[in-house]
Parts: sequence; structure tokens; C-alpha cells
Amino acid sequence: MPKNSTKKYLTILLCLSIVLSFSASGLSADNEKSREYLYTARLLFNMGNYNKAVALYKQIQDADSTFREATLNLAIIYKNLGQYKKAIKQLKEILKIESNAIIYLNLGEVYYLNSMPNEAIDAFKSALRMGQGGALIYFWIGKCFQDKGDLEQAKASFKKAVEINPAFALGYLCLGKLYVQDKMWDYAEKAFDVVKELDPSITEIYPALGFVCFKQKRYEQALKAYRKVEAVDPDNTEAKKYIARIYKNTAYHLKEKTAEREKKRLEGSVAKKVPTKKVKDAPLVRVHIGDMKKLRLKCAADFFITGQNEKEILFKGEKNQLYSIIRDKEGIVLVLGQKKVKQFNQKIRIFHRQPNATILIFDVEAGKGEYWASKTDRVYRGVIEVEIYKEEFIRLINTINMEEYLYGVLPSEMPSNWPAEALKAQAVAARSEAYVKLSRHEMEGYNFCADVHCQVYSGAGVETEATNSAVDTTTGEVAVYNGKPIDAVYSNSCGGHTQGNIFGDRQGIVYLHEKQDAFRPTGFYFPLSALELEDWLSASNIEVFCNNNAFSRQSNFRWMRLYTQPQLERLINKKKNIGKLIAIRILERNPSSHVHRIQIIGSRGKFIIEKELNIRQIFGNLRSGMFNIAVKLDKKARPEEFLFYGGGWGHGVGMCQVGAATMAQEGFSCEEILKFYYTDIDIEKLY
Repeated sequence: MPKNSTKKYLTILLCLSIVLSFSASGLSADNEKSREYLYTARLLFNMGNYNKAVALYKQIQDADSTFREATLNLAIIYKNLGQYKKAIKQLKEILKIESNAIIYLNLGEVYYLNSMPNEAIDAFKSALRMGQGGALIYFWIGKCFQDKGDLEQAKASFKKAVEINPAFALGYLCLGKLYVQDKMWDYAEKAFDVVKELDPSITEIYPALGFVCFKQKRYEQALKAYRKVEAVDPDNTEAKKYIARIYKNTAYHLKEKTAEREKKRLEGSVAKKVPTKKVKDAPLVRVHIGDMKKLRLKCAADFFITGQNEKEILFKGEKNQLYSIIRDKEGIVLVLGQKKVKQFNQKIRIFHRQPNATILIFDVEAGKGEYWASKTDRVYRGVIEVEIYKEEFIRLINTINMEEYLYGVLPSEMPSNWPAEALKAQAVAARSEAYVKLSRHEMEGYNFCADVHCQVYSGAGVETEATNSAVDTTTGEVAVYNGKPIDAVYSNSCGGHTQGNIFGDRQGIVYLHEKQDAFRPTGFYFPLSALELEDWLSASNIEVFCNNNAFSRQSNFRWMRLYTQPQLERLINKKKNIGKLIAIRILERNPSSHVHRIQIIGSRGKFIIEKELNIRQIFGNLRSGMFNIAVKLDKKARPEEFLFYGGGWGHGVGMCQVGAATMAQEGFSCEEILKFYYTDIDIEKLY
């Protein structure tokens, strides 16, 4: 937990023994002492101290067996712990008092997780009869029929789920997999295409699309899908195998066609000229744009190459000619066509005498390992430096001024058609973060990388009038706290509640204060109890700024990810050698309900994983750390499936970008947006 919260939680723990020793007499639903117990129990749940939370709920329950809130929290905690028989018992106790559709829905889910599909279906049918008819209930019914082997009923249920909620990506995924089992390849492809549109972060969709296209002999589409698999997972041997089969099945005509298309792309593409942006006192920044084995480029104007001595010109090149730069034993070689035209044994600089000319670089790799991974052609302002890196690579660094750097950051981080005040807020936040982190990669010889670790920078090719205008109208402006620029971090969607500082040693930072993404009360109070967390993660109608389909997919706000035990085991073992996956335990949450610490139990031992990004990555790059896990057991109580369900996209610290867009849509200014997300800050002009 953040260091400034430690004292508060230690005080709770010290007092807990006194609380637990109280007599249960006098507790009731309307009793102040009961409310104190409930509040303490929610803190204990958030800290992962489940046994003590259970003890408190039981004290309340013993004093008043009709106290529904305590019983429901007990049931949810037992479900989270995989103690399904105990959860079932608690839910049945409530049903003895009142017949409730939500309780039947929860009971059906727990029955399913405990491999009791018949009992689950009965509970779900009771919920349906009482008017509970959302997409989720039909999803669970579909899973129950799938468990029973009744695939037609399962298919019908999944169809009903996506009919009710057309944005339910997981419903389409399950439906597509059933079509694959029935060898209904075209139907499967359509279902998988919808999944890709609704939630492209579900990366299993890309090999699935490749497979069904291959089965239909739609080899060009299959090749595209498997190329995507390679970009996301370069070590995927299955993708390489299918690409080889595709080429063989097409008598290598498709390979030749692809090569011809590539040739035309290289010949037909040209660099462009852009208006320059020179600002007095704006710092020059060095951006690492990639490491390559072979660099291909074109320049918009005649160019020059220098070495360490910037005044000594080593080579003069012509505009719009396709040059290659490769490595050899002696250093760096410049190639024109098939001819080696110059050998360099030192770092080189490529630049124009015309400041508005750009350099086009082909096949720049971006987002390695992420679902948006790709190779794209990118255009860059300024100077490109090329240096030897390791044994076989060349490293590319782009030197430009801060404002031109922001031209390439802004449209990479926020859509250019979003409201102007949101774009201006993004420009100020991006400039502030960049200014604070100028020395982040100093030891590597540059200021920033071009990916999400710093800020995504895609060069001049993505610039738009709207985003450049946002940079221009805020030129030199940064957010400051106590007169110093702030590290104005941001993410796409906080899921409804931002986090405090989670980076480094998690020391509390005043301007990064966690808060709900709303001015008006939402009805939720953080940290959340087990019951409230279920409601929070399953609700799609919470009135927070980032819940806005005008600026975000539904899957950016609320998402689900389903893994079989073997799937998740393979993913985890890529990062940590756990052996056979046995169990996962959430050990601690931050006050915002984002997971901070987990335990993975494998055949090779117990492993603690800390910090939000590490946790997301080990589970296959989850959208966020605000999640919970439901584990489906088989008849022998072994884990069979893991359902992750959560909210938000990104780390959730600082500015919520979708929230900022919504605030701008509602009439808030750039400054008001920034002052909402960054506590007690001012806006100042540095240059």
C-alpha cells in the first residue's frame, strides 16, 4: 500500500483485536457498532486479510441473522477464495428470508464454478422468472450447457447474450469457438471479427481468425491474421508453421504477390514536407525509435550524412531515393539499390538543409508484445542518428525540439477528433510528463523511448490540424505543484476511480490523489467491500466521466478475459517458471480496488507478484489492475477455467483520458480538467 496509507492501516490492525473481542450483543443492521464493523471489514478485505473480515461479518451475522449485507459479503468472500460450498450455504440462507433474483443469479454462478451445472441452470431459471434477464445470465447458462456437453443449447444461450448486449465480446468469443467445433468456419469468422472490433486486446482472436480463414482457403486473410500473431508474439511457432503452409498451399504465388506489393509500397511511398515549429528555449529531445537489422529510408529533400564531427559531411544523398542501411563486420553500410555506396565505422547523423523536410523510415516496429503490435512506415522531423547496437542491430534516435516531439505524441495518445479542450489538457499533461522525465533514459543515450513506457511517439505522419493546434495554443505550458513541473501521468480509462501514486516506492504524491471519476456521488464508497466490488465491476451504468461510449469502447470501461487452465499456465510460465498452475490468490488491493499483490501457486512453489504492471503482464496483458477472478473447478476440484473481470484500461493514475474528453464535452476547460485530475496544481509557461 502507499506509504502515506500505512499508518492508517496499521492503526486498524492494532485496534482489530479489541474489535473482535467485543461481545456480539447489541449488533443489528441499524446499529452504529455494526456499521463500524462493516467499515473495518471492508478495509480488511481490501488489504487481503480475508479471515479477519470473515470473522467480523460472522459476528454481525450471529447477532442478527437477517442482516443481508453481512451474509452477502461472506458469500462473495467465500466465492473469491474458491470455497464454493460455504458461499452456496450463505446465499441459501438469504433465500430462506427473501426470494431475490440477484441472489439466484449469484447462486447460479457459484454452482457453475463448483461444477454443478444442473443446479446452476435451475438457479438461473429462477432469476429469469423473477425478471433478471441481462446478457450475463445467458452467458452463464451457455457455460453450463457447454459443461454438460449440450452445445446446441449453449450456442442458443450465447446468441441470446450477444443479442441483449451487442458489445459483449466474450459472448461472441464463446459463440465463435462453438462454431469452430461444428466446423462452421464462416460463422466462426464473423463471430471472431466482432470480437476483434469490440475488444482487440483479446489476443487469442488472431490465431483463431487465422485458423478459420485457413480452413476456408482464404489464404490472404489467414496470412494477415498470422502476421498479426507474429507481431504480438514473435516466438509463436504455430503462426510460423501456418504461414509456411499458406505459402506452400498457394504454390508460393501469395508469397510472390506479397513481395510484389511490398516492392510497390517501397517505390511509391515518399517523404513529405511539413511546417516547422521552432520555439525559443524549447529543449531538444532525443527519442529512441527502434533497433533494426536493416533500415530503409527516403528523404523529402537532398540530405547529408555526418559523423562525430557534425561539420564534416561524409555523404550527400538525393531526395526520394530508396536507401538502405545495414550492418557488416566493419560497421554501418549505406546501400542504394543493390550497390554499397558508403561504409561508416562510426555513429552517423542524417539531416536536411531544408528544415521542413522529413525522413520516411519503413517498417518501424511498435508495441512489441502488445495487442497493437505492428510494423508501420513512419515520417520523422529533425535529425535521425544511426549507431551500432549490440552485435547485429542498428539503433535509431530522432532529435527534435520538445514542441515538435509533442506534435507526434498527441495524436498517438489521444484521438484527434476529441474535443479541443481535452486535446489541450493532453498537450499540457504530455509536456509536463516529458519535461520531468528528460533524464529517464539518460544512461542509454537518449531522453525518451517511443512507446508506452514513456509516451507513444509516432512521428510527423500522424500529425493533424487539431492536435497540432492543441500543442500550439499551449506552447511551453506545464502543470506545476509548488512551482515545479509535475509528472502528469495519464491513462486511457481509470474505470471510474483513479489511483494514487503506484510507481517506484509508491510514496504518496499530493497531486496524484486517488478519486472517483465524477463530481457527483456514485453510490460507491472506497475502499470497496467484497460485495461492492462485485457490483462495481459488473455495472455498466455507473455515472462517471469515463463511462462514455462516445469516446470509448465498452471494453475499455468494463472488460472480461476467459482462460482455460492450460492457456493461463502457458502465459504465466513465459514470465515465471511456476510449473503446473494450481491457484491464484489476490493478496492486496490499493484503495481504488486495483490489485497490488498476488500469489500464484504452482507445482514449483508459491510466487508473490507485486505492482500493477507486473500483474497485468503475467496474466497476458490485462487491460488494467482493477479486476477480480472467478475460478471454475472441475469435478475433482482442480482449476479448469479462470475468468478475469475488471474495469478501465491502463494504470489509472493521474488524468483519465476518456474522462477528460467527457468533461470537455460537458463544457469544462483545459485548466478545469487538469485541476480535477491533478490536485492543487497550477498551469505555468516555461518558455
